[in-house]
Amino acid sequence: MMEKNELQEHLGEGGGAAKKRDVGKIIRLSLSGLALVLLVAFCALNSNQVEVHLIVWSGQLALIWVIIISAILGAIAFGVVRMLLGRRKRRR
Repeated sequence: MMEKNELQEHLGEGGGAAKKRDVGKIIRLSLSGLALVLLVAFCALNSNQVEVHLIVWSGQLALIWVIIISAILGAIAFGVVRMLLGRRKRRR
């Protein structure tokens, strides 16, 4: 039967904790790679041109840019509203 020191030496420093970190890194890298592949596929499927009419500008733009710009503007608006509501809540 292995003693505790021999077992730790066999498993390496940190034992199971180091192994869990490695598995976590592999999972994160795999999910990041999958997200990248899905993003590239999404861009490729939405590359057709659409006509965009704004108040002061009108023109053609790739659909993916319309989606990305809309998502960014939505995230900014959400952040501003959340910040304002947070300030209001802290004042009370």
